[in-house]
Amino acid sequence: MKYKGKEIGKEPTLEMIVEYIEYMGFDLDAKEIYDHYKSKGWLTIKHKPLKTVESMVNAFNGKVIWHKYNNGEKVEKKTKKKNKTPKQEKKEKSDYYELLKDPRWQKRRLEIMQRDNFTCQMCGNGLTNGVQLNVHHYVYHKGYLPWEYPDKDLITLCVNCHHKLHENKK
Repeated sequence: MKYKGKEIGKEPTLEMIVEYIEYMGFDLDAKEIYDHYKSKGWLTIKHKPLKTVESMVNAFNGKVIWHKYNNGEKVEKKTKKKNKTPKQEKKEKSDYYELLKDPRWQKRRLEIMQRDNFTCQMCGNGLTNGVQLNVHHYVYHKGYLPWEYPDKDLITLCVNCHHKLHENKK
């Protein structure tokens, strides 16, 4: 298993799990995650060895989010409506942020961050610098859910660069 790109042996320490949870800002119990995966022999639900502490915590977070926000139901595809009132636009924006809590986005987000070595592709800062990272959609496609975008439309950015990019678009 790896943590922050370094080999750590068969199982992580509780401290590593706590550190990653705090870094990501998740509302999770590190001991519960540790005990859960230890009881499973450090295997995924497909009975394969866990590869990273990050993927282990993110997978557990996805389960928590799914049950907390979706009550186990599938999220339906949303389509934009024409001539929206400001109130409708605000609701759609909040619906979009709810979609970002979906475990399918959390998984996709982690894949992109792993592809980009958990490093901001603009300034070079990343997990090793203690910087919070986001995955940015270069473009928005009508009717696409956040996790349905191809790799080429997604990039890892630190919070500061992500904010600057959106400010420049305005």
